[in-house]
Amino acid sequence: MRDFLRRLTVVASILGVLLALLVVACNLIINKKASFKIPAADTLVLFGHFHSEFAYNDTLIPGFKNLGSGGEAYFYTFRKMENVLAQNPQIRTVFIEFSNNQVTRRMNDWIWADSYMEAEYPIYAPFIPLQDHRYLFTHNFRGYINSSSFALKQQMISILANDYAYSKLIGRYFYTTANKVDSLIAVQHTMADTVNYALTSPDNIRYLKACIDLCRAHGKKVWLVRTPTHQDFPVLKNEQLFQEIRNKHFGDVPFLDFSAFPIRNTELADLEHLNCYGASRFSAWVDKMLKGGLLSQPAQETKNFIHANMPM
Repeated sequence: MRDFLRRLTVVASILGVLLALLVVACNLIINKKASFKIPAADTLVLFGHFHSEFAYNDTLIPGFKNLGSGGEAYFYTFRKMENVLAQNPQIRTVFIEFSNNQVTRRMNDWIWADSYMEAEYPIYAPFIPLQDHRYLFTHNFRGYINSSSFALKQQMISILANDYAYSKLIGRYFYTTANKVDSLIAVQHTMADTVNYALTSPDNIRYLKACIDLCRAHGKKVWLVRTPTHQDFPVLKNEQLFQEIRNKHFGDVPFLDFSAFPIRNTELADLEHLNCYGASRFSAWVDKMLKGGLLSQPAQETKNFIHANMPM
């Protein structure tokens, strides 16, 4: 029995080493060949989560690329941004979505909870350094192991298919005709809100700082952007805290606050995401603002400029 266990241990050790070597080899190949190229004409790039993914129809904003991706925490945005900036020297300006929900404690789940890690980690695993692998493992080791198996499978499929087009995986404008606002409002008014919006995610805030520093290291202009949502979006209750965090940590970063853009209920998919009708009207207005000199305004004047040009 003892000999059997010894042989089993040896076999398991050998298999473990071979698996580790396979993971390292796949990561090296992906790192070398992955393409994060975007069209050469796109010099303005937006990074963000669901809000930007649904709101900015980049076919209506020439020279603008929407790389928003639903459920993406800044932890993963940073790795995306590293590769996009490195492979696209034509980029001049970077916009980063910064909304009320991105300072909440729930962003911790977006980094390491099972469902979010399983969605994001397989894409960015080859580009995550060892200390950040350890960070994920420490916070959710079971989720990390499961996500690692998904990542290895995805990498092997890419290698066998000779498909390294990561640009198609990292975000885009999402078209939807959905509209559930009225029903959501009716339900929301009958339910007690038990969320504590005073709790924050220092980790998400830390990675946003890293994203901003990365843009500046590449010599890019960087702007924080807030996208319009419905006035009854519950997380707006933390507005005072949101502004305190913005002023404390990002007071030196120009802020484009589009949250007051007048969106009709029929132009929303739900309380926080625009549908295609809202995105079309909003994107056309953003294009008009950009062409009208929004980015050439002094940072302290952008609020007045936006307000003066806000549609009725």
